[in-house]
Amino acid sequence: MIFLLFLSFLFADDRIVSLNPTLTEILFDLDLGNRIVGTTTFSNFPDAAKKIKTIGSYSKPSLEKIIELKPTHVLAFIEGDPEIVASLKKAKTPLFSYAARNLGDYVNILTELGGLFNKQTRANTLIKNWNENWDKVKKINIGKTAIIQVDHDPIYLAGGDTFISQSFERCGVKNAFDTTPGYKTIQIESLGKAKPQIVLFVGNVPNKTLILNIENFWEANPLSKNIPVFIGDANVLSRLGPRLPGGILSFCQQVRSRL
Repeated sequence: MIFLLFLSFLFADDRIVSLNPTLTEILFDLDLGNRIVGTTTFSNFPDAAKKIKTIGSYSKPSLEKIIELKPTHVLAFIEGDPEIVASLKKAKTPLFSYAARNLGDYVNILTELGGLFNKQTRANTLIKNWNENWDKVKKINIGKTAIIQVDHDPIYLAGGDTFISQSFERCGVKNAFDTTPGYKTIQIESLGKAKPQIVLFVGNVPNKTLILNIENFWEANPLSKNIPVFIGDANVLSRLGPRLPGGILSFCQQVRSRL
C-alpha cells in the first residue's frame, strides 16, 4: 500500500501534451487521461478528450500554447510537423516521438508509454486485447482487390506499407497499390493496370456532398465504372488507435454483406 501511494505521488505531477488525436486515445486507454493538459483539434474520443485545452491542429500546433502549459511530456508521432519538433527541442521541452506507419508500431507505442508512465500491466492487457481482436478480423475473407483511398481532392491512396492497408489485408483485401509506399497521389491511368474491384474510402467525410462527389467520380470514370464504393469512419479507420481492430471488423463485415 505504501509503495502504491509513493507511485501515485511520483507521477501525480505529470503534465502531458498530446500532439495527435490517436495518441490522446491511447493515453485514455492507458488510464492516463487525467494527466493530459493539452491536445490538438480532432481529439474527439473519448468524450472527455473534448474538454481538454487544445493547442492547435496536429499538423500545425502552436509552440507558444504548448510552452504555456508547462508540460512534463510532449508526445508526438515522428510523421508529424518537423518544424514543431525542432522548435520544442530548441525550447528544451521534453519531447517523446513515436513511429505510427504500420500495425506493429501500435504495440511499440503501448509498450513504450507503459514503461514511461509506469502502466506496464495495463499496456500488456491492451496488447492482448489488440491481438485477440485482430484474430476475429482474420476470420473474414473479402477476397477482393481494392483501392484504399484516404483523401479525394486530390486523390490520395494508402500504400502497402501503411497500417491502413495492413489492416484491410487482415480481412482478405488486396491493396491494388501494395507496392506503393506511404500515402501517395496517383495518375488515374494507372487504374487500368491495377484493376481494382472495390473502392474503400477511409478519409474524412464532413458532409453528404463529398460522399456524392466520391461516388460520382468513381462511377463516371471509365476505368472504374460499376466498381462498388464503400465509405468508412475516418475517426476509427484512419487512426492507429485502440478502436481500429473493431472498426475494421465492422466495416469489413458490411463490405462482405454488400458484395
